Formats: sequence, structure tokens, C-alpha cells
Amino acid sequence: MKNILFVVDEKLMGGTSIILENIFNELYEYNFDLLILHNNGDRFQNLNNVNIIYGTKFFDVVDLRLKEIIKSKKIFKLLKKIWLIFLIKTGLIKRKIIKERKKLFNKKYDVEVSFKDGFGTFFVAYGDSDYKIRWLHADYSNNDPGKHYKKTFINALSKFDQFVAISKSISDKFNNKYHFNEKTRIIYNLIDKNKCRPTKKLEKEKFDLELVSVGRLHPIKGFDRVLKAILKLKEEGLFENSVYKIVGDGPMRRQLEEFIKKNNLNDDIILYGSSNEPWNFLQNGDLFILSSYSEAFPTTVIESLLNHIPVFAVKYSSVNEMLSKNNSFIVENTDEAIYDGLKYIIKNKNKLFELKNNVKNYDYDNIKIKKQLLECLRCRDDE
Repeated sequence: MKNILFVVDEKLMGGTSIILENIFNELYEYNFDLLILHNNGDRFQNLNNVNIIYGTKFFDVVDLRLKEIIKSKKIFKLLKKIWLIFLIKTGLIKRKIIKERKKLFNKKYDVEVSFKDGFGTFFVAYGDSDYKIRWLHADYSNNDPGKHYKKTFINALSKFDQFVAISKSISDKFNNKYHFNEKTRIIYNLIDKNKCRPTKKLEKEKFDLELVSVGRLHPIKGFDRVLKAILKLKEEGLFENSVYKIVGDGPMRRQLEEFIKKNNLNDDIILYGSSNEPWNFLQNGDLFILSSYSEAFPTTVIESLLNHIPVFAVKYSSVNEMLSKNNSFIVENTDEAIYDGLKYIIKNKNKLFELKNNVKNYDYDNIKIKKQLLECLRCRDDE
């Protein structure tokens, strides 16, 4: 059996972490090592077939933003971050990584994977593994992790044998900038179908319309846009006996709570906070809302369809790969379009009924994705 190492910057809650957990759980017959450079976050707690390794103290700031450290006024961390940035910009990071790797490993890996769009790129690139893979999650047209140190970043990317994009659009946007088309393949995210099912049955509440969402309460997710649209719809008398339920937590929670309280929306919008079983709360939803300013391959959309809930989505990079007119209602990525779209759905219940009927037989091809993953990771004898 081959020695395979996955590398991530941290273990924060998020779609990328969940997808990696899904891969480990689905490929349970294989033994993997997982290097978490900075022990920050609370994911990866129950991985039975994975040996977890933590990075040295040098990597404690790899996932922290410079602005956040300055705001925290922690001088030692600030100096460490400035030193790290200097090493990356000058290319001296290669020598430092080689030194730190000697402290972490006593073996050589057959395959090494940089799974997040962050510092793991450099860590894997300057390692001694036989085969190096870089996963692509980010939309590189507006979220390029290498934009501040292009020369070092391009040099690191050149060391990889294969790139795995989670959608065609992600592949296209990455290669429009970095031109590794021949090394890039597309593998959609693996979904844990059992984990996204409700574990307990709830009676459906008597709402005329139940809108639902799952996601981190972060500005990029655009939840505030939906709240503003609902306020306007309520003022027009179009959101009576309706509710919007959100499962998730994050830096915008307080702002959203204040908006709800200020505008007397406590009976209309419910924030449940974070949960490992969001579909217990959202299982009776009529329509899943995706309002993000930017997304790569949002797994919550697939999970919603697997729970037979149609999707209302703004346009994002891979929207046409994930959704169709049969199972979703897609609008432009603007505040006005969100409001107009919700208003249309409310006034045309037959459209919602049609979408709900269409998603009853929805399925997702995990078998094909698992086969692609095994080939990619060179777990098969012929690789």
C-alpha cells in the first residue's frame, strides 16, 4: 500500500474541510497521513483511518491574515507573519520548508497532496515525494492565493505533477492565469450521502413557504442580501406565514442578529448557529437559498437536492455544471435579482411545485468520483 500524505493549512470548519473528510471516509480501506500545518479549528476529529500530524511552531501563522494579526495587536505573531511573507517573496521559503520537513517526517511519501488553496502549495512543492498533486478549490479570477508573490508561487506550481480542479470553471480560470492545462483534470466533490440526511424526523410546520440555507456567516456568502429582500417582501405583504432558516455561524452573526431585531423579523428569520447535522433543522424546506458573491463548487447545493429540496441560486462559477432548469431557479448575482426572483417564486407557486416534483428522483454519481479519486491518488495497481 502506498504512503499518501494530504496537507492542509488548518482545520477550520468549511466546505473544503468537509470534502476532505468525505474522501477519507469513503476511501476507508486506505491509510492516509494528514498534515495540519497549524492546529487551528475543530474539524477532522473522528477520522479512524487517518494518521494526523501537526506542523512545527514555524507554521502557526500560515492561515492567519496579516490584517487580523495587526488588529489583534499580538506583536510576536505579527513578526512571525512578516518573516513568513519575507521568506515567500524572496524564495527563501524553499530552504526553510526543507528544514522543517526533516523535523516532521521519518519517511518519504509516494504521493503528496496540497488540498487547500494556501500555504500547502509551497510545503508540498518543496518536498521530496515522488508524485505531487495540487487541488484547486478557489475561483482564481477573483481569489488568487498567489497574487502577492507571483514569482515564488509560479515556481512552486511548476513542481506539481497533477492539478485537480473541482469544476470545469475552476480549471478554466486557474489555467487562464497559470497555463497548466495538460496537467489538470476535473474531479467533482465527493458527497457523503448518509451524513447529509436527517437523523431524526420532524413534523412539518405550517408555513406557506420555508426558505433554508446552510453556510458560514461570512460577508462573501451574502446572507444579508437575502435578509434585506425578505424585509422588503414583508413590507409589501408578500412574506406572510413564511420563514427563512439558516444553519451556520461566523463573523457576520452579530450583524445579522441586529438586523433581524431592528426590523422585527424574529418570527420570519431563524439563525440556528453551527451544527454537524444541519438537515435535521432544514429537512422540511421548500427552497434552498444560495446567495454567495462567489462560490467554487458549493456542496450544500448537492446536499439540498439529495434531500429533495430545489435550489434558488445566484450565478456563480460552476452553476451550470451543478444545476439545471429542472431542479433550480437561477438569477443574476445582484441584490435586485435576489429580491425579484424571490418575489416571482412567491407569486408563482406552481413554479415551486414543479421544481419540488422534479427533484424527487435526483441522485449524485459518487461511484464515478470515487474511481477518479483512486486513479488520481495512484491507489490502483496500474497507476
